[in-house]
Amino acid sequence: MDNETIKSGIIKIRTGLGYSQQRMAEELGMSRSTYVNIEKGQTQFVNENLSRIAELGDISTEELVLGYKPVSQEELSSLKQENERYASGRESIVRGYQEEISSLKERVSDLEALVRSLQDTVAAQKEMMAMYKKMRNFEA
Repeated sequence: MDNETIKSGIIKIRTGLGYSQQRMAEELGMSRSTYVNIEKGQTQFVNENLSRIAELGDISTEELVLGYKPVSQEELSSLKQENERYASGRESIVRGYQEEISSLKERVSDLEALVRSLQDTVAAQKEMMAMYKKMRNFEA
């Protein structure tokens, strides 16, 4: 239980209702000074006070203590199903990308082989030109 979360939750409820500290204390059946001490975190909370404050704010005690609305089992189940659906879709996308990457790697390999072949052709042509020049120089 985080005291700061509870304090800010209590203040949020009071201000959301548009209540003064005095009015909030009256609604809770306590003195203003007791309520102020609760808001400041200078007093230990009694579950009954937390329940009554939460009730005034139309939230659960758990939501007041945690600072957020807890997820129900039904919501959790729905989130798990949605997560599984996304995971399945994600796996399909990853497989598609892996296949595309594999295909591109194969294409790159083919192009590298073509470049090597063309380099060999150019080297052979240069060698032939050099031999042709030697023959011409020899005949002259």
